[in-house]
Amino acid sequence: MANTAAEKISASMTNVTVIGKEDAKNNYPKTVVIDLSGNQSQTATQIANLLGGQVSSSIPDGEIKPNADILVILGTNFSK
Repeated sequence: MANTAAEKISASMTNVTVIGKEDAKNNYPKTVVIDLSGNQSQTATQIANLLGGQVSSSIPDGEIKPNADILVILGTNFSK
């Protein structure tokens, strides 16, 4: 799923670079996109719309903050 999402993001958004793909600690019913930098809300919203997710303002409990501007956690709703 992560590879498919990364390809979808890279193909649709030339201003975004996917820097890593790791498994989330928990399972999520819906894809969540978090603006970690606090100044990428428009890009986070575009990614959420592209992947059928929602924007959140905070990292879910138990997840690790990556060294990135935006974190995408794919939910079970994500489809190719």
